[in-house]
Amino acid sequence: MLSPKTYFQLLAYLSVDLADVDLVINDGVPLDPLNTYLVAQRFGLKRTLNVLHGNLSLDSVWQQSSNALSRGLVYGAQNTNLCREMSSRGYFVYYSPTGAFFPPESEVTESPERRLIHLGRISPFKGTHLAIELAARLGRKLLIVGPVGDAGYFRRSVQPMLGDSVEYRGELDRADLVDLLRTSEGLLFTSTGNDSQGLVLLEALSFGLPIIATRPGTYSGLFDILIEGQNGALVDLTRPDMSSAEAVLNANRREIRAAAAKLWDWRSVIANHYNPIFEQLSHSSEHAH
Repeated sequence: MLSPKTYFQLLAYLSVDLADVDLVINDGVPLDPLNTYLVAQRFGLKRTLNVLHGNLSLDSVWQQSSNALSRGLVYGAQNTNLCREMSSRGYFVYYSPTGAFFPPESEVTESPERRLIHLGRISPFKGTHLAIELAARLGRKLLIVGPVGDAGYFRRSVQPMLGDSVEYRGELDRADLVDLLRTSEGLLFTSTGNDSQGLVLLEALSFGLPIIATRPGTYSGLFDILIEGQNGALVDLTRPDMSSAEAVLNANRREIRAAAAKLWDWRSVIANHYNPIFEQLSHSSEHAH
């Protein structure tokens, strides 16, 4: 759980008075609204914004939301499809995406190596086996980076495929990961479920990497981020045509980065989304006093 007064002000990004607003963020499985409310009361927070993110279980969201409205809990969701779904079920919800710290444009490499990367824990949900198939279809080497989340799945579906064209790097420190992002040709995103947004997408775009993705769950944040033909391509592994992916791999990386920064750099995200939310919550707190 984070308070923006601890996190955002530390970064000196916010420009609004947060005297009456604090932000509670849960990680992964949605935090029970009752627990969020108790945390808010314990620390004397006037209002809370509970941002749902991670691998969302929608049934869990609906079950846990029944106590929220009577306790003044305000919901945020990190993708517009989930916002629409929650709104259709009677919940008032703010669109509350995350952002990324964009490196200087000089970090963008114009001539990357002919290889793709897949970032995230090794699990069926992340579709590591699909990334291996997709890289082979594109004729590129694949580097897989992330912890093993499902050892059985790794032994069955990933380890037998490792070799000259598929390499598993394990977990990397930040410096090594940045180096891979700078020098790789593109990011493969093959999650099969509801990644609420997908920070790896923003990190890739911050270095000008295009995104090659297979279709995820309905409530995935991919649909807010990927712009087909500009910063990525959505491909169907049941079809032979990979021309859209090939085309975007040749796109101008500096242009990809510049367009993404206008939307997803933390300064842009806070100015476009969080400042208005905090202002509204501050005003509602004032009226409630």
